[in-house]
This record gives sequence, C-alpha cells and structure tokens, in this order.
Amino acid sequence: MTVLGLSVLTAVAMSASAPWWLVMALAVPTLLFAPGLGWARWLLRLQARGEREPGRAPVTGLQLGIDAAWIAMGWAWVAVALVRELGVRAAGLDEQQAAWALLALTAGFGAVGSLLGRHGHAAPSPRRELLGGAAVLLAVLAVAGWRQVDLSRPLDGYWWLAGADDEGHAPLPVVAGEGWDRVQPLGWPEAGALRIDLPAGPTTGTLRATQAAEGRLLLAIRGPLGSEVEVQGQRATVTADAWEVGEEAPLRRYLAAGTAGLAVPVDLAAGEELAVRAQGQALYLLPGTDALWSAHAVGELRYTHYWQLLNQVENLDWARESLRWRRLTVNQPPGWTPLLATNVLFGDGDLPGANILFLWILALVGGSAVRLGSILGRGAPVVAWLLPAGLVGVHGLLMIEPASTVFPDSLYTAAILAVAAALAGRRPGWFAALGVAAGLLRYAGFGFVPLLALAAWLGGRERPTRGLGALALGLGGCALAAAALSATGQVDDLLFVLYFETFPEHWHGDFSLASLLPRVPAFYWLWLRYTGGGILLALAGLPGPPSLARRGARFLLLGAFAYSLVLCTVDHHPTHYFLPLVALTGPALIATSAALPWRWLSWALVLLTLAGLWTTLAIAQVF
Repeated sequence: MTVLGLSVLTAVAMSASAPWWLVMALAVPTLLFAPGLGWARWLLRLQARGEREPGRAPVTGLQLGIDAAWIAMGWAWVAVALVRELGVRAAGLDEQQAAWALLALTAGFGAVGSLLGRHGHAAPSPRRELLGGAAVLLAVLAVAGWRQVDLSRPLDGYWWLAGADDEGHAPLPVVAGEGWDRVQPLGWPEAGALRIDLPAGPTTGTLRATQAAEGRLLLAIRGPLGSEVEVQGQRATVTADAWEVGEEAPLRRYLAAGTAGLAVPVDLAAGEELAVRAQGQALYLLPGTDALWSAHAVGELRYTHYWQLLNQVENLDWARESLRWRRLTVNQPPGWTPLLATNVLFGDGDLPGANILFLWILALVGGSAVRLGSILGRGAPVVAWLLPAGLVGVHGLLMIEPASTVFPDSLYTAAILAVAAALAGRRPGWFAALGVAAGLLRYAGFGFVPLLALAAWLGGRERPTRGLGALALGLGGCALAAAALSATGQVDDLLFVLYFETFPEHWHGDFSLASLLPRVPAFYWLWLRYTGGGILLALAGLPGPPSLARRGARFLLLGAFAYSLVLCTVDHHPTHYFLPLVALTGPALIATSAALPWRWLSWALVLLTLAGLWTTLAIAQVF
C-alpha cells in the first residue's frame, strides 16, 4: 500500500538521521498525499453505487490524485491538532516524538482508507491530462533548478535597514584592511561589495580608505542571535525582534540567526583606517547603494522590507507554535499553519524546508489547472496543454522573487482551481468542501467561491443550487465555530481582526475615487504582464454560439474579473494577490482555444501567450 510504503521510507530516513531535506522530501507526499488516496477511491466507489449526477465529469487519475491531496491535507489539520492536544500538551512529547506520532496517525488513517477503497478505480486519464501533467512536473523541476539559490536561502539571508536603499550614495573607496582572514568580493566589481568570513568569537579588524572617502558606509553582520558589529561607537546586534521607528512594539524578524545593518558616516583621508569589532558568521562591507544591490543580485544577502521579514518569520513561528499551544491563527486564516508545521517536525523549520512544501503545492496548482482545462476545453490544440506549465513558472517567480513562499496563497490558488473544477464537473459536495477550505486559507475565499458559482450560472451553466446549499452549511458551521471561540475567549478580538485584515489593512480607510481609480490601470497592466498577454487573448472566446468550451471560458473569465474588481482598488498590489487570477487564465485560454471555430487562430492565441510567458520569465522581475 502506498501510504504504508512511504511511511516506512520516511521512518527509515528519520531513524538513520538522513539529511533533513531528504526526510522532508519523503514526508510531504507521505503526509499530504498518500493517506488520502484510499479514501478518494472509497468516495469514488460510493459515487458509483449511488445515482450518478447527470453531466458529471468522470473522475480520472489526475482528479483522483487531486482529491487524495485535499483529503490528506484535511486529515493533516486534524492530526496536528491531536498531536498538540494529546501528545505535546497532555503527554509532554518533544518535537521528535511528535513527528513519530504524526507519522503513525497518518499511516493508520491511510491504511483504513486503503482497505475501504481497494476496489475503487478512476477512469483512464485522457492524453491531454497526461501531457499537461507531465509538462507541469517538468516546469516545477525547472523552477527548482532555476531558482535553487533562492529556494535554499534561509531566513537570515534576508535583511532590511532604514534608508539603506536610498539612491545617490556612490561607492566609497573603502576596502578591507588588516585583521581579516578571508575576504571575498560580491557581485559587480565596480560596486565594491565584500564578504568577510569571521572566526568564532569576537574579532577586530580595520577598513581602509584607498582614496579620500566621505559619505555613508553600510555594514551588515550575519550570524546567530547576539551577533554584532561595532564601529565608531555605533553598534548593530542581531535580535529575534527589532524595534522600528514609528512602530508601537518590537517586530518579529528572525528565528535563531539573522542579519543586522549599520549605516556609518565616514570622512577618511587616503590610507586612513576605521577599527571594526565584529562577532558572527560573516561581515558585509557595502560601500554604496550599488553594493547593496550587488549582494542582492547574486543572492548572497537579499534586501527586503521589514514587513516582509515580519510576514516570513510569523508564518514560521506560527507553525512551531501550532505544535505547542496555538490552536489556530486569526491574523492569518487558520488553514495553512498546521500544514506548514510539517516543516518543523520533518524539515529544517526554516525557509528551505518550507520551500520543499511550496514546490509540492506548485505541482498541485499546475495539476489542478490542467484538470480544470480538461473538463472545459476538450478539443483544444495540443500545444494548449503547455499553458498550465508556463503559468506554473510565472507562479513560482511571483512567490520566489519576493520571498513569499511561506504564504498560504499558493494553496489558496489550488483550492480556487479545485472549486472551479468541482463546479464545472458537477460535484456539489466537493464544491462545498473545497469552498470552505479556500476560505480557511484566505478570508477572501469566502467571497470568491460564491462569486465563482454565480459566474458559472451567468456563463450559461446549470444553476449550482445543491452546491451553494452545502456551501452555506459549511460557512454557517465556520461562523458558529468562530462565534463560540470568540465567546469562550479562545481567540482575542476576532471580529476586530477580521475587520482590520479586510479594510484598514488594504484600503487604510481611504475610499475616495481620487485614491481608488488611479490604482486600477496599474493592477490590470500587471495581470496582463504576468500572464504574457493571455488574459486579453482569452477574451476572444466570449462571443459566439453556446458550447461547452465557450460556456467554460465565460464562467472562468466572469469569475476572475469579478474578483479582480475588488483587488484592483487596494492601495498595494503584492504578487500573491495575482496568483488565482494568473492560474485561472490558463484554463480560460484553453477553453477559448477549444471554442474558436478556426484552428489556426486557436494555435495563434496559445503560441502568442506562450511567447509572452517566456518573455515574462526571461525578464524575471516582479513589480
């Protein structure tokens, strides 16, 4: 049985003290896929015994795998809660013991499902799904190889210092002087950035001006908490929390190690030296603004905003806390944190381990897009099945470049695609369950899912009455649970948090048209760029006589544009806002290419989009 085999492999790797990345690579499919496979087959058997929904799409091998992943993740949410309440809190288990307990619960759940579903069989996967799925897997591998440096960078490789990126600071003629063992140039030679590796314990060395130097000198110290650099009476220390100017309290920044920066005004004559005392792993000399971006460009030390550092470390901290005492998160919807907790138990607990989970979810996003396109776009040209793979590459770029891979938006995107596929395939139970999952991954999902149902109806599909009824029951259950938790004091200020995360967080109370309207063109321009022009080309499938593919294109485009009307007025447009819109563009364009009566035009639209996606990836920039 798959789940037992993978569980044994994971257990052997843990017992043999295998590298954490190998354990994590085995643990992710063991926990988040294999235990759901038997249960997905069992549900398929129940469906076969009951009255089949008219027009329901057959469950192929790809759909069965997607169902299995969602069932397994649902169980992971339950199992993490059991380990916390009955293991860590009640029996005092440590993290290693908690990992064994979670693995045992997973194996048991999966074994029961395997017995119940042993006679359930999916329909053969059509060639279009095999082609699209293979292309998606290759795209995920390509993203992993392309951005290997970023995916393997720990949290302490990101830093921020107020004013460090201010323009106009030309490189100062300052180099490493005496007292340093190993000095390495970083990036562009003309920028003058240097990395100085430090021995254990405090070290004293000098920085020397090769010519007269007057201006601002940046120094950064990287190492365990408590690492510090001191020069001219100024000191920077690596701390888990940092107090930023204008903030009411210290902000989370790092786990066990980090980076702290220092801006030193200097006025040195040629040959004059500065004494520097440092303790840590490495000291970085950044003699100008270009040097900061030089270190950033080579991936050694990525410069980001302090709010992004807070977002990164909060997700990692919440995952760890969810295994000890935290029952749910409210500032972030509670569905993501228990899954990220697998990185704490089986990975490194840092960004590289979380990125293994991210790559797995990236494959789920691509597979879900292929499945949705397969339901709606039968008859699309063969090249159309490369579109989900191309958009997976863009998805990876949009999350890796700003270091947002620990955010829940990738899994939220997979949930939105699965909701749309459940609507298109007439699976009301799955529509309701996945609709609740989408809302528990991003609060916006509670609004987007009904919008998709309305778009399906307006796009010419059957009214999804049963699905909406089941969804209403699910949402009602979530509302009752939230009310009970709030009334019993299990969560603090829940209603205020929901209000703040929805309105002040995104609009800051300014709803004047003069503020809202200028943001709209920039938003749609970004959506167009991120899809290689595909969202505009997909509109070609809207006019014409009704057909399955044309109704599908209308359904997806109506839903996506309705959702975008809310996002386009937000006062900031981070990349993760675009993920569902980018992902839905692929199946919409597949449906459009299947709906067009001229084959040459179908090929042209797809090839133009693929060329646009290639250009987007080649530029490798996000805005």
